Amino acid sequence: KRQYQRRVHGDNRAQIAPMPGRFQYFIKVVPTLFEHIDGSSLETNQYSVTEHFQSTVRDVNGMINVIPGVYFVYDFSPIMIHMTERQRHRSRWHFLSNLCSICGGVFTVAGILDRLWFAGWRELKRKMDLGKAM
Repeated sequence: KRQYQRRVHGDNRAQIAPMPGRFQYFIKVVPTLFEHIDGSSLETNQYSVTEHFQSTVRDVNGMINVIPGVYFVYDFSPIMIHMTERQRHRSRWHFLSNLCSICGGVFTVAGILDRLWFAGWRELKRKMDLGKAM
């Protein structure tokens, strides 16, 4: 039997409302499929919760503007997250290919910088010869 990491966010403490009011909990649920290297899979859900509290306040006529209660609003996602576990097999050829691409990028950037420096120096020298620089 596989053990899965359980993630719990928040402080897990009970809260006591300072006054009566309306508690709203917005729950977003996303279906998730985990596929492991050994071929086993697990269908589960990921969720997030946002809470909102609005206290009851009487208006000038003495009427309550918020009905006290606890409300749950569920939002089920129509899109499923599909996660596949893979091993990273990198060969020597893959390493050499990455090394060549890095070296090529370094030479390309160095060539661009050299060209800009040379063109700027040549323009400055031309203006100095004409007596217009500084």
